[in-house]
Amino acid sequence: MVILLLIRGLPGAGRSTLAESIGWPTFEADTFFSGRDFDHTLLPTAHLLCQMAVRASLENGRDTIVSNTLTTDWEVAQYESIAKRVGATLFSVVAENRHGSSPTRDIPLKTIDTMERKLRGSLKLNFSANKFQKVVDRLRRIDEDT
Repeated sequence: MVILLLIRGLPGAGRSTLAESIGWPTFEADTFFSGRDFDHTLLPTAHLLCQMAVRASLENGRDTIVSNTLTTDWEVAQYESIAKRVGATLFSVVAENRHGSSPTRDIPLKTIDTMERKLRGSLKLNFSANKFQKVVDRLRRIDEDT
Protein backbone atom coordinates (compact mmCIF):
# COMPACT_ATOMS: atom_id res chain seq x y z
CA MET A 1 0.00 0.00 0.00
CA VAL A 2 1.46 3.32 -1.10
CA ILE A 3 0.58 6.32 1.06
CA LEU A 4 -0.02 9.92 0.03
CA LEU A 5 0.24 12.12 3.11
CA LEU A 6 -1.06 15.68 2.84
CA ILE A 7 0.40 18.05 5.41
CA ARG A 8 -1.87 21.07 5.44
CA GLY A 9 -1.61 24.28 7.42
CA LEU A 10 -1.08 27.99 7.36
CA PRO A 11 2.23 29.61 6.42
CA GLY A 12 4.74 29.23 9.25
CA ALA A 13 2.95 26.25 10.83
CA GLY A 14 5.87 23.87 10.34
CA ARG A 15 4.60 21.79 7.42
CA SER A 16 8.02 21.54 5.79
CA THR A 17 9.75 20.75 9.06
CA LEU A 18 7.27 17.97 9.81
CA ALA A 19 7.62 16.54 6.30
CA GLU A 20 11.40 16.59 6.55
CA SER A 21 11.28 14.71 9.85
CA ILE A 22 9.28 11.88 8.25
CA GLY A 23 11.83 11.44 5.49
CA TRP A 24 9.57 10.52 2.56
CA PRO A 25 9.81 12.27 -0.82
CA THR A 26 8.15 15.65 -0.27
CA PHE A 27 6.67 18.03 -2.80
CA GLU A 28 5.66 21.66 -2.26
CA ALA A 29 4.37 24.27 -4.68
CA ASP A 30 6.75 26.76 -3.03
CA THR A 31 9.69 24.79 -4.43
CA PHE A 32 8.81 26.27 -7.83
CA PHE A 33 9.74 29.70 -6.47
CA SER A 34 13.17 28.68 -5.15
CA GLY A 35 15.69 31.18 -6.45
CA ARG A 36 13.07 33.56 -7.79
CA ASP A 37 10.69 36.15 -6.44
CA PHE A 38 7.25 34.91 -5.44
CA ASP A 39 4.65 35.75 -8.07
CA HIS A 40 1.08 34.78 -7.20
CA THR A 41 0.17 34.67 -10.92
CA LEU A 42 2.46 31.62 -11.24
CA LEU A 43 0.77 29.68 -8.42
CA PRO A 44 -1.41 27.58 -10.78
CA THR A 45 1.72 26.48 -12.64
CA ALA A 46 3.54 25.72 -9.38
CA HIS A 47 0.64 23.59 -8.14
CA LEU A 48 0.34 21.73 -11.44
CA LEU A 49 4.06 20.89 -11.39
CA CYS A 50 3.71 19.74 -7.77
CA GLN A 51 0.78 17.47 -8.68
CA MET A 52 2.68 15.96 -11.61
CA ALA A 53 5.70 15.21 -9.40
CA VAL A 54 3.49 13.65 -6.71
CA ARG A 55 1.79 11.38 -9.21
CA ALA A 56 5.14 10.24 -10.63
CA SER A 57 6.47 9.52 -7.14
CA LEU A 58 3.40 7.47 -6.22
CA GLU A 59 3.49 5.60 -9.53
CA ASN A 60 7.07 4.62 -8.67
CA GLY A 61 5.77 3.00 -5.47
CA ARG A 62 7.07 5.63 -3.04
CA ASP A 63 5.17 6.84 -0.01
CA THR A 64 4.88 10.56 -0.72
CA ILE A 65 4.17 13.81 1.13
CA VAL A 66 2.56 17.00 -0.14
CA SER A 67 3.35 19.95 2.11
CA ASN A 68 1.14 22.80 0.92
CA THR A 69 -1.39 25.04 2.64
CA LEU A 70 -4.28 23.13 0.98
CA THR A 71 -6.89 25.37 2.60
CA THR A 72 -9.86 24.41 0.41
CA ASP A 73 -11.74 21.25 -0.50
CA TRP A 74 -10.99 21.66 -4.20
CA GLU A 75 -7.22 21.81 -3.51
CA VAL A 76 -7.40 18.59 -1.50
CA ALA A 77 -9.64 17.02 -4.16
CA GLN A 78 -6.81 17.32 -6.70
CA TYR A 79 -4.68 15.01 -4.56
CA GLU A 80 -7.59 12.72 -3.69
CA SER A 81 -8.03 12.21 -7.42
CA ILE A 82 -4.33 11.45 -7.93
CA ALA A 83 -4.34 8.98 -5.03
CA LYS A 84 -7.40 7.22 -6.40
CA ARG A 85 -5.92 6.98 -9.93
CA VAL A 86 -2.71 5.35 -8.69
CA GLY A 87 -4.27 3.24 -5.93
CA ALA A 88 -2.64 5.12 -3.04
CA THR A 89 -4.15 5.57 0.40
CA LEU A 90 -4.58 9.25 1.24
CA PHE A 91 -4.16 10.76 4.69
CA SER A 92 -4.42 14.41 5.61
CA VAL A 93 -2.98 16.08 8.71
CA VAL A 94 -3.05 19.72 9.73
CA ALA A 95 0.06 21.33 11.17
CA GLU A 96 -0.74 23.87 13.86
CA ASN A 97 1.46 26.82 14.68
CA ARG A 98 1.67 26.12 18.41
CA HIS A 99 5.36 27.03 18.37
CA GLY A 100 4.64 30.63 17.30
CA SER A 101 6.72 30.62 14.12
CA SER A 102 6.37 33.22 11.37
CA PRO A 103 5.92 32.57 7.64
CA THR A 104 9.12 32.46 5.60
CA ARG A 105 7.59 34.97 3.14
CA ASP A 106 6.04 38.33 3.91
CA ILE A 107 2.34 37.47 3.67
CA PRO A 108 -0.29 40.09 4.54
CA LEU A 109 -2.24 39.32 7.72
CA LYS A 110 -5.51 39.68 5.79
CA THR A 111 -4.39 36.88 3.45
CA ILE A 112 -3.48 34.60 6.35
CA ASP A 113 -6.84 35.32 8.02
CA THR A 114 -8.63 34.34 4.80
CA MET A 115 -6.55 31.17 4.52
CA GLU A 116 -7.35 30.26 8.13
CA ARG A 117 -11.09 30.70 7.55
CA LYS A 118 -10.95 28.52 4.43
CA LEU A 119 -8.87 25.83 6.16
CA ARG A 120 -11.25 25.64 9.12
CA GLY A 121 -14.18 25.27 6.73
CA SER A 122 -12.56 22.43 4.81
CA LEU A 123 -11.66 20.12 7.72
CA LYS A 124 -13.23 16.65 7.79
CA LEU A 125 -13.13 15.39 11.33
CA ASN A 126 -14.59 11.89 11.02
CA PHE A 127 -12.25 9.28 12.49
CA SER A 128 -11.20 5.95 11.01
CA ALA A 129 -9.28 3.94 13.59
CA ASN A 130 -8.58 1.23 11.02
CA LYS A 131 -6.87 3.59 8.56
CA PHE A 132 -4.95 5.28 11.36
CA GLN A 133 -3.64 1.93 12.60
CA LYS A 134 -2.48 1.05 9.07
CA VAL A 135 -0.39 4.22 8.96
CA VAL A 136 1.07 3.60 12.42
CA ASP A 137 2.00 0.04 11.42
CA ARG A 138 3.56 1.28 8.18
CA LEU A 139 5.62 3.94 9.98
CA ARG A 140 6.82 1.34 12.50
CA ARG A 141 7.96 -0.97 9.69
CA ILE A 142 9.83 1.89 8.03
CA ASP A 143 11.47 2.79 11.34
CA GLU A 144 12.53 -0.84 11.87
CA ASP A 145 14.07 -0.97 8.38
CA THR A 146 16.25 2.09 8.99
